[in-house]
Amino acid sequence: MGTTEVWSIRYAESFDPGDPSAISHDLADSVETALSALTIALNGPLQSGTAVSNTGDVLTTTNQDVDGATMSVTVLGTHAKAVVTGTLQISCATGALGAYCTGDLLVDGVAMAASGQIVHDLATTYQHRTASQTWTVALPAGAHTLKLAAKKNSTAGTAASWEYPGSTLTVVLLDAP
Repeated sequence: MGTTEVWSIRYAESFDPGDPSAISHDLADSVETALSALTIALNGPLQSGTAVSNTGDVLTTTNQDVDGATMSVTVLGTHAKAVVTGTLQISCATGALGAYCTGDLLVDGVAMAASGQIVHDLATTYQHRTASQTWTVALPAGAHTLKLAAKKNSTAGTAASWEYPGSTLTVVLLDAP
């Protein structure tokens, strides 16, 4: 068996039994060419990272930044997408029927709620719960700030974002020309 140079895709040699070598080699080269084209389409290396909140905040009815769950990215291309996963960890000191809290992704100060929210029920008292949401957002060229924010829907109940190890914001930026 032979292998292609870049991706080490195996193919049959002329002395190998089975499929004709020319067909399998051509197929392997075609797959390798397609895979190589995918890696070239990004502006530089893939950007990714995770921000972790190590402090807790008592939630109010106003969206507030989750301390530490903020990332800054710079986009070079005009067709960039960010895949962002926010994980909100909440404790509820006093439960209230019908109460809940939400977590939003803010991109440059604007909530991306139309593409999803993290939602935690605050009906009962609990020590710690975790929920996540993944957003895919288009980003134009330039510098951007991505943040995780949280709030309660009513003044009933007492909830706080949990602090150890904390809520997280993970960003993978696909920066295409």
